[in-house]
Amino acid sequence: MPLIHGSSASIVVQKKALAANPAPMPIDSRATVDHNRSLSNRNTWYADVLALAVLGLLSPTVIFFKKKAVGSATKAAALLTVVSFLMATDLSRPLWLVIPKLCEVQFPWRWLTITSLAGSVLLAASLPKWKQRWRTGFRPLHLVPVLGVVLSLLFIATQIVWDSEYLSRHEFNFLLTNIRGSESFKDWKPVWASEGLQPYLMKDRVNAGLRPVTVTSWEPEHRVFTIEAGQSGDARVQTFYYPFWTASAGNRSLGVRPAEDGAMLVTLPADRTVVTLDFREPLRVQRMRVVSFIAWLIIAVLCIPSRQKARAAPLVKT
Repeated sequence: MPLIHGSSASIVVQKKALAANPAPMPIDSRATVDHNRSLSNRNTWYADVLALAVLGLLSPTVIFFKKKAVGSATKAAALLTVVSFLMATDLSRPLWLVIPKLCEVQFPWRWLTITSLAGSVLLAASLPKWKQRWRTGFRPLHLVPVLGVVLSLLFIATQIVWDSEYLSRHEFNFLLTNIRGSESFKDWKPVWASEGLQPYLMKDRVNAGLRPVTVTSWEPEHRVFTIEAGQSGDARVQTFYYPFWTASAGNRSLGVRPAEDGAMLVTLPADRTVVTLDFREPLRVQRMRVVSFIAWLIIAVLCIPSRQKARAAPLVKT
């Protein structure tokens, strides 16, 4: 049984099945097939190895298990480490089935990032404890956490750093030149793109068939181009469709919809048209930016050390 969830896709399927049929589902041969498939899935077995590497790096933090006098900050970091690790394991499956939007994390092993972040605080806090322990009452058993750290670092050095495929500058530049228009990864395409259909390479930023196109401005969230008169139809834009894109021609709004491969199509009239494309974020995004700015401002103010001097204790003459 895998230690770490490889993907939340199976959880999504199970959630939909439970919503359609609340009765217990019988176990059939497909469960064995899915289990064997998960064993050959890199998101499953490699996630288990990464989890073991994280546990090895954090093994020195076991010293806090025997410490009664542990600060609140250390307890908070320990709680965050444990909870985030459990969220990546199969023990958290009921929470994945109940909590909305949690499946959009897509890969439960991404919780290991929070585990590493919080665990690094515990690891740093445990070093003075181990230093004191080795000086006062060293035992061979104390070398076990050191072995866990060494094995984890050895795995990272050999399997991630040393085993990586390094490219020369010439190969890298050649890859950058030919990567545009090449076959894309299916999970990188938008949800509006059809399965198994690759976007074709566009030489021009806007393609309106036989109608000439002149691009005036091409910014990340604002684009202006002119299309000469001709037969009405659609203009294909070298951008993936997203609902926040709006198209207008003067005071007229133009239709925007996704093509079969996910590209953006703009509906054009027959006359000469100056098209303006704008990416308009909803009002809630702007509000959350203000909230985020205020939150960071509060954090910055709290980090400023207090200048108020401690009151001196009165001197008592004897």
